[in-house]
Amino acid sequence: MFHMNKVAMNVNELSFKIEEHDLIPGSLHIVHSLRPSWKLENVNVKVFKNGITNKLLGIYEKCDTTKEDMILIRVYGSGTSLMIDRQVEIRNIQRLYEAGCGSKLYAIFKNGLAYEYVKGKVLDTASCRSEKVYPHVAEQLAKFHTVPLKINEGTSILWDKMRLFLSLKPSKFLQEEQQERFLKKVLPKNELEREISLMEGILSKLGSPIVFCHNDLLLANILYDAQGCAVSFIDFEYAGPNYMAFDIANHFNEFAGVDTVDYSLYPSDEFQIEWLKVYLRYYKSLKYSSENISIAHEEVTILCKHVNLFSLASHFFWALWALVQATQSTIDFDFLGYAIVRFDEYFSKKKLLLVHC
Repeated sequence: MFHMNKVAMNVNELSFKIEEHDLIPGSLHIVHSLRPSWKLENVNVKVFKNGITNKLLGIYEKCDTTKEDMILIRVYGSGTSLMIDRQVEIRNIQRLYEAGCGSKLYAIFKNGLAYEYVKGKVLDTASCRSEKVYPHVAEQLAKFHTVPLKINEGTSILWDKMRLFLSLKPSKFLQEEQQERFLKKVLPKNELEREISLMEGILSKLGSPIVFCHNDLLLANILYDAQGCAVSFIDFEYAGPNYMAFDIANHFNEFAGVDTVDYSLYPSDEFQIEWLKVYLRYYKSLKYSSENISIAHEEVTILCKHVNLFSLASHFFWALWALVQATQSTIDFDFLGYAIVRFDEYFSKKKLLLVHC
């Protein structure tokens, strides 16, 4: 058995660790502490396979056909504590729940979380551009960006995070094939640092507002409930103060997908303009508590320009992240290949930055 304490907001703190080879039994132990009335022989276990960072399971009673009382168990991926401040993540989950932007946290345990299920289907490369869906995504992100910043949150976390990832960059791979790709396709650490400094020197001067950002809006982190015509965001591991344009750019980059990356799917200028009009109108209506909001054409075009520039920072950020994951994660995914794809896209579009030098 395990010991249970209470932390902020009635969240249970369990002195228990779920072993990677014991995911289902360990998750059932957690759920039994939260729902003691549930008989374990009468529950279903759903294993989610969209994530490439953590392991995620959903447990619910067989009689609950709607799955509305499903409890999600997220087990942290191997080595992710090197890149993610879990205490900050927990505070962000609670903060966003209070702001109406996230799900309820039920419990924390030594290597994971238990939290409320959010109804909806994850987006894919088709639904993310659907006229029925994307306006809700734009409005939800605008709502996210109006979550008040704290006194110590006036600067972006972007550059510090990039440099943290860079400091964890592996120097060698054990498999010969990986090592050959690594040496051929990935620049040395000092050259990658120069790229970060280049971006910081240019992008930080654009004047993009610092807002509370999700920072990881890949399609699998966006749920669309068709019945309620509502969008929800999940997974706040990287949430924090950042440039508004980065968060939007990061989402647009994810239109290309993850398992099979195709940057021809990056949204067109026309689509971006329409998306940004919805976003700006809702953002300003929330910020200024007014329905009589006008959006100037220049406002939209400037934001669109900033978004496309920050898309470069997004590529570089996740390329560095993937390099670290390549030697840390136990998930079956070609992280090195993904890093190379993101670096390639950054360098192919780097001329966008250079015209601003």
